[in-house]
Amino acid sequence: MDELGEVGEFGLNHIPAKNAARLNGPEGSNPSLSATNTERAALGVAMSEETSLRYWIETLGCPKKHVDSVKISGLLHAQGYGPAESADTADLVVANTCAFIEAAREESIETVLALAEVKRDGARLVVTGCMAERYGDELAAALPEVDLVAGFG
Repeated sequence: MDELGEVGEFGLNHIPAKNAARLNGPEGSNPSLSATNTERAALGVAMSEETSLRYWIETLGCPKKHVDSVKISGLLHAQGYGPAESADTADLVVANTCAFIEAAREESIETVLALAEVKRDGARLVVTGCMAERYGDELAAALPEVDLVAGFG
């Protein structure tokens, strides 16, 4: 295990909580996983031979969200995407949200807004997870900063 976490078959699988702040996630957020999006056609993100697209996933909530993020990371890796060093260097930024209790919903919204502020020009912001599943259309209408709201369900 290196200082960031375990490096598995699909890239960075786990980032210990002690390193969360070092990874430029919003203050107080849960540890993040780097990842991009399998929906690149829907997002209008093209991939060229010369450019390796980079992804970042910010994972909030329960262990299921972490498993979902690892799955997304694996799918993206299989499509040729690589992990970004931070949200502000990614071509695609994914917020894997939680909506279990009010505090989790508030943290998810705050995280999405923070990621929208740090993402670079031309990068896409995707919201997935429980908030996207429960409040998809409402969330898309309320957050024009988001390029795609996509639940797993």
